[in-house]
Amino acid sequence: GNGRAQWILALSILIVVMGLVCTVLAPMLLVFIMFMLHIYSDKRLVTYIEIIDLAWVPLWFKNYLQDIMMYKWIAVFSSKPPMGRLGETVTAMERLLLTARTRKIFALGCGAGGLETILQSELNRECRTKDKVELVLTDLHPNLDQYESAAKDPLLSFHPHPVDALCLPPDLQSQVLSLTGSLHHFSQEQVGKLLQTVMQRRCSLMVLDGHASFKSVILMPIRSFSWGLAAGLWYGLARLDLRQLLLTLTLVLPICMAHDAFVSALRFYSREQIEEIIARIPNNNKYEWDLTAWGSLPECSILIATPQKSPE
Repeated sequence: GNGRAQWILALSILIVVMGLVCTVLAPMLLVFIMFMLHIYSDKRLVTYIEIIDLAWVPLWFKNYLQDIMMYKWIAVFSSKPPMGRLGETVTAMERLLLTARTRKIFALGCGAGGLETILQSELNRECRTKDKVELVLTDLHPNLDQYESAAKDPLLSFHPHPVDALCLPPDLQSQVLSLTGSLHHFSQEQVGKLLQTVMQRRCSLMVLDGHASFKSVILMPIRSFSWGLAAGLWYGLARLDLRQLLLTLTLVLPICMAHDAFVSALRFYSREQIEEIIARIPNNNKYEWDLTAWGSLPECSILIATPQKSPE
C-alpha cells in the first residue's frame, strides 16, 4: 500500500544521501588522515583553545557540552578493558589516599563532576563507614545543576564559586587533589606553576588526562560527534529541553563536540613533555613522581605526585 511505498521511498532517499555523503567525505577524511600523519609528532601540538574555554560562550551552552563530556568519560572508563580504565584509576587513587593518610579528595577543574563521582563511588563500594571517601567538587566554571544533583550524597560537597586550579584556596594544605580530563587546558608554563603550587602546599595530586597519540587525533572527533548526537537527543528528550533538541538536530552540539575533541587531542601532552615540565620545577626531588601511560584506547596517562617521606 501507500505506507509501504513511503517506507521504500524514504529508505531509497536515505541510501542516496548516505552514498553522496560518503562519496564526498571519504576522500576528505583520507586527505585529512594523510595530512595528520605528515605533521603530527605524538606530542602537544597546538595552543588553540576549545569552544568550551571561550569567554564569550554562554554558560548554559558550556553546561550542555560538559554534560555530554561527563557521560562520555563515564561510559569509556566504566566499560570493560581494554576500553575501560576505571580499575587502574581507582587503584592509583586508593594508593594516593593511603600514602597521604586521608579519605578526602578535592577535585580541581572537574567540569560537571561525573568521573570524580564514579571514582568516589568505586572507592566506597566495599569500604567500612569510617573509611568512606569524601569528595569536594570545584571548577573555574562550576556546573551547579550537576553539583547540586550529586550533592544529595552526604559524602559529597562542592564549592559554588569559581575555583582556579592555578590559584588554590589557602585552606588547601597537605590535601589530596585530583585533576581529571583537564590538564591539556593548561599551557606548559601553567602546568609547571600548578605542580609547583602543589609542592609548596605539601599536597598530593593525581592527574588523569588524555595521552598524545595519532589514534586519539583521528578517532576522538568521530566518537565525540556520535556522543554529541546521541547524548544531546537523550538529554533533550529526558529534560523536554527544546533548545538542546534544536541544537542537536541542527548538528551544532555534535559539531562543537567533535571540534573540541579534535583540539583536545592536539593539546594532549606526551610522557616526554610532562617529564620535561617536572624536570624544570625547582627542588622537584622533594616529591615522588609516578607517570603511567596506556597504549590502547582510550589513550590516557596518570601522574601521581606525593611528597617524599621525611627520614624517620
